[in-house]
Amino acid sequence: MTEDSDEDSAARCPDCGAENDCEHTLLVVDTTFRTAVGGKLFEAFNDRWAVVLGAHEAAHDFNEAAEFNSLLEIVDGLADHSCEFESDGGPGNCCGYSAFYVSSKVRMRAVCNAFVLLAKPTFQVSWAGEDIVLELTPSDRNWTRIHRGENVSVRGKGFYHEGEFFWDYWDFIGGKDGDLIVRYGSPKGGDYSAQGFVGKVSQAMK
Repeated sequence: MTEDSDEDSAARCPDCGAENDCEHTLLVVDTTFRTAVGGKLFEAFNDRWAVVLGAHEAAHDFNEAAEFNSLLEIVDGLADHSCEFESDGGPGNCCGYSAFYVSSKVRMRAVCNAFVLLAKPTFQVSWAGEDIVLELTPSDRNWTRIHRGENVSVRGKGFYHEGEFFWDYWDFIGGKDGDLIVRYGSPKGGDYSAQGFVGKVSQAMK
């Protein structure tokens, strides 16, 4: 990927020369206010950033700038070209921007799908006074389905509690913005209806 620095007030697509969003624009980000403002990846990027902010809102040591840059590094690694520019909105209103581009429609589809998978989260829940702490990293296929808004049920790795083994089942209801129920039970009885966690999917994201 090539990277350029542009002091003008707008980015220019290296493939078609357009100064506004075009078919090659993967993402345009306001780096001053840390939000996506354009490009095909606009919604997916902002959704993922909202999840990161929500998961760390109570953490006193949360480094927002570092986390935002980490997310941008994923995009940067996927893009074919990028540039940085500034927009002067008047005295005291100068904002910095980063723009990322891909070379074709085929690349655009591939990169958008890859971002969803690379930004795949790990989920963590706990109950019983945090004596039971479980984690789940969904497969690429399941995370794609969850991201699309489908209902998905995934069996976890299982866990031991007080010498007994239990299976855990993670029910994602309504996709990434929906609800999560983590059920569990002993394979001896085959009843997995006990609920250890009930909440939003975003609450369980690490």
